[in-house]
Amino acid sequence: MGVIAQQQHDPKQAILWFKKAIAANSNHAAAYLNLGNAHHEIKQFAEALAQFDQALKLDPQFYKAHHNKSLVLREMGLH
Repeated sequence: MGVIAQQQHDPKQAILWFKKAIAANSNHAAAYLNLGNAHHEIKQFAEALAQFDQALKLDPQFYKAHHNKSLVLREMGLH
């Protein structure tokens, strides 16, 4: 449901769904990635970075999390 909300350009609703997914399974790196993407979409950069970091804790080789984290850092002028 979170992905559908993102596709419908409703990041706030997506955030709610991704948080529910994480509550059900906190070991799912892709859920943290998606949550980070939704935060990034509404310019909540610190929260986006925190979610990408959590995804990377669970899967240090998660290319998309590394990539998206670097996009946020660049947008913040830190990369």
